[in-house]
Amino acid sequence: MNGKSNQITNERPQVKNRNDFQISGEPAINPADILKGLKGFSGGLLYRYHKDNFLITEGVDFIVTKCKADWLVLNCYAQANELLEHSYFIRIELVMDGASAVLIYTDGNENILCIQQHDHTDFPLEGLVLYFTNNTFLLPCEY
Repeated sequence: MNGKSNQITNERPQVKNRNDFQISGEPAINPADILKGLKGFSGGLLYRYHKDNFLITEGVDFIVTKCKADWLVLNCYAQANELLEHSYFIRIELVMDGASAVLIYTDGNENILCIQQHDHTDFPLEGLVLYFTNNTFLLPCEY
């Protein structure tokens, strides 16, 4: 025994600065570092299979890994898959408002297909745009 006790609490931790969001025992997620890292993706040449039956580019994999955003692509895949009957190309914009988020799905021509509200998320960036086409998620710079 190391003398530490594990305590269970129902209290939500206070996050004072989104730029310093930290999960206990893990390094802080710095949005500036993530945005800087995104500049290295341009061609989307490397595709990786995700756990489900869709593809993500290396840029999207970077976002999923750095932002701990498995929930985002899984949620977007479920919704985008339903919207494919309306458009083969789907633009997904995530807009943060404090600890809540809005996902706006359009056909790429500003025609809104769906809007989803998420009341609680710890996504570290203020916003993000993804494209979904040919069963693949990619960043705009990889299109």
